[in-house]
Amino acid sequence: MGQEEIAPDFESGPLDELTQVLPATVVRELSASFYESVASCFAKLDAAAIENDWAAIKEQGHDLKGISGTFGAKRLQELAAELEHMDFDQNAARVPALLEAAKQTYVSAKTAIDKALDSATSAAA
Repeated sequence: MGQEEIAPDFESGPLDELTQVLPATVVRELSASFYESVASCFAKLDAAAIENDWAAIKEQGHDLKGISGTFGAKRLQELAAELEHMDFDQNAARVPALLEAAKQTYVSAKTAIDKALDSATSAAA
């Protein structure tokens, strides 16, 4: 059985597309909204995990998956999809580790997004 390929924390394509069609200030505003949305999803996921609220975990996983793809946070998108589609009867014990991996991946993706935005802003100036 071959090892499954892991997506990168950040893939620049989606962000490159945004910066080509939108002014840098708008992309910065969208990134701030993205960061706030991710933080909100994580807060709700943490609360849902404590309460064993599987429906909320699936819902927040779905939301996180959607917003992550917009900015190229590919690994976060994959981890969120895993939460969304998880069979909790068999895998509930994996939720805390999956959430921690998602948070670490997000930090890495956010750093890469900020760096890419800084480069795009410098190039536009």
